[in-house]
Amino acid sequence: MKGCFIPHPFKGAVTSTLQARKSRLVLKCGDRQITITFGKNRMQDTPNAFDTDKRKLLSALSHGSIFLSSLIASVGIPIAILFISEDPVVKENAKEAINFHFNVWLYGAIFGFLCIFLIGYPLLLILFIVHWTMPVLAIMHSLREPSQPYRYPFIFRLF
Repeated sequence: MKGCFIPHPFKGAVTSTLQARKSRLVLKCGDRQITITFGKNRMQDTPNAFDTDKRKLLSALSHGSIFLSSLIASVGIPIAILFISEDPVVKENAKEAINFHFNVWLYGAIFGFLCIFLIGYPLLLILFIVHWTMPVLAIMHSLREPSQPYRYPFIFRLF
């Protein structure tokens, strides 16, 4: 409908133009424009709020930070990403990477103590293998499915 007459409660009347496009209603009044989105296609008209490539990079960096060093400095990267990023998937991946760091340190300390009784050596070997394979699986998952955060199996979650 063009030239639709819509009464304005305070100024009498305003001449406007209504245009219906798919699931949007555009109301034009002079140099003002109001767009109302409704129906099933609501999310198609709005741009993606978070960049997929940035999400992939930050998620992979969070999980891969454990390869940089086995010192406390490696946990600083996911902590920084947790505080800087606004993307909820990146935040969940950073939390999961921090939890994995703490679990590796906890199990390493327990298995190191068990080396006194000789049972700790095979457990440390298993921990070493898990320490290297699980982040690789997490990185592959975050690159393959960037919209879902990766959850490490069999860890205690502090965050």
